[in-house]
Parts: sequence; structure tokens; C-alpha cells
Amino acid sequence: MSFCNQKGGGFGVLTMQKGQVGQFLSAVSQKMKVLVPSEENGTVLFLPWNGERKIEWHKKSTLPPKDILFPKVEALYSYQLQGADVKIKRALLDAETTLLFGVRSCDARSFMLMDKVFLGDQFVEAGYAARRDKTLIVALACSEELSPACYCTSMGVDPQGGQGADLILHQLGPAEGGEKDILGVESLTPGGNNFLNEYRDEFFDVYPDEGVPKRDVCKFVFETQGVAGKLRQIFEHPLWEELSRRCLGCGICTYLCPTCHCFDIPEGKTYGKGESFRCWDSCMFPDFTLMAGGYNPRPTRTERFRNR
Repeated sequence: MSFCNQKGGGFGVLTMQKGQVGQFLSAVSQKMKVLVPSEENGTVLFLPWNGERKIEWHKKSTLPPKDILFPKVEALYSYQLQGADVKIKRALLDAETTLLFGVRSCDARSFMLMDKVFLGDQFVEAGYAARRDKTLIVALACSEELSPACYCTSMGVDPQGGQGADLILHQLGPAEGGEKDILGVESLTPGGNNFLNEYRDEFFDVYPDEGVPKRDVCKFVFETQGVAGKLRQIFEHPLWEELSRRCLGCGICTYLCPTCHCFDIPEGKTYGKGESFRCWDSCMFPDFTLMAGGYNPRPTRTERFRNR
């Protein structure tokens, strides 16, 4: 199954009873892998739907879903020496048809930025492209402020827009009589249309109103105009050293960032055979900018913190 993430919806707003979501996901999971945001040991992750898992509706995932399309570690090829010859075997692409359910709009937007890196005009990364093509993204609109630190609107992200997703869910609140919570569902792409077509009669109804009400859920707003110029002016400011003292240099900030995409390609080898694989890297690591001649343009944590 292929999902085309292009502009264009066509159903308007449909509705689903929130209590039916589990049944709906179980039906979908018969045909594809389903991942949902769920809290486990105090951490909200995207985990496989098992028919009973509790969906987290009111917290953003602790880890972004970027590893669904851009795995932390991915085998590229293996090789084996055979006398004077080398036998090279390319790793099989891991691209399972997947429904990624409950992604917040900021994370959905991040996929569009990742696309610019891995689906460029001159180079297309085959593994990312295959997974992107087989992943249907269902965004979950923010109906409340998830954190005082959320600043999506300042970066041009609509917390109820779902840009970068195929479908978006809106938590509309109780139905008439207050007995059941209702979800509004909007299709954003042709792939979303095709998906809704398959399940519309069984799980969805037509939304009686003209549109979904907008909510002011992002209170933290700042001005971004001129930031680049201001950063250049304070490039040598002692503030960077002061801030970097609290940094451990562990790189977890880049792993938690939904758009950080740097990677390394190390190689493991032993007794005439080996494997090449790609793994996440971080600009916070000391050897990230270390050159072959030994020079490092970011020799201390201060420079690395400032760059990040």
C-alpha cells in the first residue's frame, strides 16, 4: 500500500466517537502496523497497538516519531572477502506499511523538513523514501496547552493544522447530552482520502457544523524576525560559555529534536567480513567536526553548544 502525501482533502469533517477508537485501530491493525502515543514508565512513546494499550491524549510524546522514518541504526550492506574477490550484499529495505496515529502538528511539520534532506531534487535516500511512502500519518490537533514551553506558532506551525500529515483529529468534546466524547476527522491528502474511504461507513459520521472551532492553545509567543542577525552579533559573547557549563555533552538534545538528522556510517569488520551501517550522530559530540589532520573547529563544549 502506498500513501501519497500531497495536498488535497475531500470529505470535509467527519466524526467518530472517542470510545470507538480502539475498535477502529484494531480493525486497521489487521492490515498494517499501528503505532500510538502511550505512556510507559513515565515516558510517552509511539508503541505498537495491541488492542488494549492506553492512548495518551493530553501529553506530547517524549521522543519524536522521526525514528519511524529515519531509524536510529540501519544496516546498509555487508561484505565478505573470498580470496581476491569481495562479495557485497545490500541490506534489505525495512519498509512496513504503518499507521502513525496521534502525532502532534509540530512533529508532523518536522517530516516536511526531513523530506527536504532525504527526498531532495538531486538525491533520494531509498530507505527513507520507502518508509515515507508506506506510512500514513494521523495528526492530533492540540485542544489544550500541552506545555508552557510550547512555541509552535512562533515558528509558523498551526497546532490545529496538521501540516505534513494525511489526516488530523480534533477533540471536539462531549456530544449533545454530554454522554460521549466526539473526535472530528479531516483528510489532508489523497492518501488520507483513500484511507477514510475504506473505513468511513463503519466508523465515521458527517460533522453537522461547517468547520472545527479554533482554540488558542499556544501562549508562549516570541518574535523571530532579525534573530539570525542578533546571533551573529553575539557570536563571541561570554554567555555561550556560561550556558555550556550546564551541558553534559551527551547529545540527547539532538536525539530529542524532531528535525536533527545528522548521521555517521561506521563499519564493523572481523575475519574477512564486515557490515556497514548508518547511525544517528550529534554535533554535540567532540569528534563530530574532528578532521583527518587532527584539527577541530569546535574543540570545546562552548563552541558545540553555540552551534547547536
